Amino acid sequence: MEYDIIIEPDHLRVEVSGPETTDDAERLLHAVSEVIFKFGRMPILISSRNASPLSPPDLYALARCAIITPLRHCRIALLHDLNAALEASQFVQALGQDRGLELAVFRTASEAIRWLTLDRGTG
Repeated sequence: MEYDIIIEPDHLRVEVSGPETTDDAERLLHAVSEVIFKFGRMPILISSRNASPLSPPDLYALARCAIITPLRHCRIALLHDLNAALEASQFVQALGQDRGLELAVFRTASEAIRWLTLDRGTG
């Protein structure tokens, strides 16, 4: 798996591509956590449009990993356009929300960014 982490003015954008394993995904979460630690908490958009979806057990392990990193305090949007990946991510969304993560899944970047940058005090 390859990824790029880009700091945008109002969120952190993570572009993921290639085959993905649980170990890859955990390394990615730790890399994103390092950026959050260095630059401060900000909303995160993870775009996996060019990556293969993980299995439900792998997704469960990934959600557990997110809970034990600084990411548990961030709003996270997952972006997918393939049905299989979208369904898998919806599983992670439900799992994460049950454990207190502010996590949502989207098909378009515009929807995801709107949700990420929404002021919760007025929304």
